[in-house]
Amino acid sequence: MPAPALLVYTRTADYRHDSLPAAVTALRSLGDFAVDATEDPAAFEEPLDRYAAVVFLSTSGEVLTPAGRERLAAYTAAGGGFVGVHAAPARSTTGRTTANSSAPASTGTPPSSRAAS
Repeated sequence: MPAPALLVYTRTADYRHDSLPAAVTALRSLGDFAVDATEDPAAFEEPLDRYAAVVFLSTSGEVLTPAGRERLAAYTAAGGGFVGVHAAPARSTTGRTTANSSAPASTGTPPSSRAAS
């Protein structure tokens, strides 16, 4: 059986972090899995089922096409993994707070540091 694979998406339409290449290198060093890194939105117009998870790594702005949003939503609805690093899942001009409405919205802080209401 082949090693699990991650699709790491680093497209930016707004602010771009200089650390993106180092972050991709760090992900590649973490374990026994393949990392396919891309900034090409066409990657989401192909089947995603070969990936254990899709990682939005410090993406910014509107980074998916309508077809890509639909494909990602179908992938996560079917149980595919989604990881948003930094502000990645919260950045969109479509009014959505995540790449898929079934994914948890980012609050910007870990649960242990949020004040209880």
